[in-house]
Amino acid sequence: MPAAALRAHISASGGPLRLPGIAWRLERWSAPDLGTLRDDVGEHTAVDVEIAPRGRGYTDPAWQRVTMGFGLFLDAFVLGRIPAADPALVPVGYLAQAPLLDLPGLRDTLPPLEHYVGPRGDVYGRTLWVGPRGSFTPFHRDPNVGLYTQVIGSKVFHLLPPDIKFQTSAVRANTATVPISVRRIFGEQGEGDGEGEDVTPIEKEQLRTLLGEAFERDGACEVRLGPGDSLLIPPGWWHSAEGESVGVGVNAWFR
Repeated sequence: MPAAALRAHISASGGPLRLPGIAWRLERWSAPDLGTLRDDVGEHTAVDVEIAPRGRGYTDPAWQRVTMGFGLFLDAFVLGRIPAADPALVPVGYLAQAPLLDLPGLRDTLPPLEHYVGPRGDVYGRTLWVGPRGSFTPFHRDPNVGLYTQVIGSKVFHLLPPDIKFQTSAVRANTATVPISVRRIFGEQGEGDGEGEDVTPIEKEQLRTLLGEAFERDGACEVRLGPGDSLLIPPGWWHSAEGESVGVGVNAWFR
């Protein structure tokens, strides 16, 4: 979609859009060890990593943010190079909305897209996202237009219209109290995931009913992104995301 057409869609308060092929595809990052991403960010560049139990997000009581070198983050949580007595007990480490795109190694590699222009004409922020399979962001909504691009790997989003009435977190008012992913709620659990096992059958059935009704609303959708695909998230729309593989993405919020 041309940038001008996207701006017209945003100005008309249109719904979410899947936008294939408008952005970067970095083959040199797609090697088994993520290629040159480590060099582009920097082995010892300090990053804030979100750590949570498998299948959980930032509303979980055990969630924490830990600062470490980027190389250590990759080895420990993405590439699995640090041995563990029981890998199933290793939490998920997720580099979420990291403000790294002004680093010299990334500035030219991931330049702003011409599509980052909203009605007010300014970019609020751009961030980098890196995580393993199962990295999870719970349902929440943002006040600005969002355009997320998958650079490496795949990610699935679930989107619901703004008028859905969720109970919200006491910690983050923009986030719903839905503790696990849609995949886990509807039982699409891969072998050996061990995710969300502390959710009781009654709680899971309540979540199925809640989301089942929500997904019947106009505009509710599931969107899968592969390398080079983007997703427009209008202001106020509820959305959750889960990595289906090791993944790298870029998000921009603009107004």
